[in-house]
Amino acid sequence: ESFNHGTSQQRQTWLARGYKSGKLSDCNTLSGPI
Repeated sequence: ESFNHGTSQQRQTWLARGYKSGKLSDCNTLSGPI
C-alpha cells in the first residue's frame, strides 16, 4: 500500500481552508497549490 493522501499537516491545511471559507471549491486539492 502506497502513501498517497498527503501528510497530516497537508490534510489539516486543506480542511481548515475549506472550513473557514465555507466553500467546497476551496477544498479542491487538485486545483490549488499545496
